[in-house]
Amino acid sequence: MPHPREHPRPSDAGPLRRHADVQDPSLHYLDGLDLYGQSDHDEFPLPDAIHPGPEGHRRIGENFARLAFAGDGPFAPATG
Repeated sequence: MPHPREHPRPSDAGPLRRHADVQDPSLHYLDGLDLYGQSDHDEFPLPDAIHPGPEGHRRIGENFARLAFAGDGPFAPATG
């Protein structure tokens, strides 16, 4: 079963990214498909074809933590 968000999205994230990058240093953008993408869906499909189950929510949280708090993520600990 394909990931539900594989279909064309009605809006482009470009304006939000530009706003976050230029106008508000406290606003950060994470693409939802980076939080729960096709490989996540393949491993933990949406039980009702809309909402993640417990395993899917855990994966979303793990992906968020990896993207937001590690390395150069927006909430990574300051270095130096």
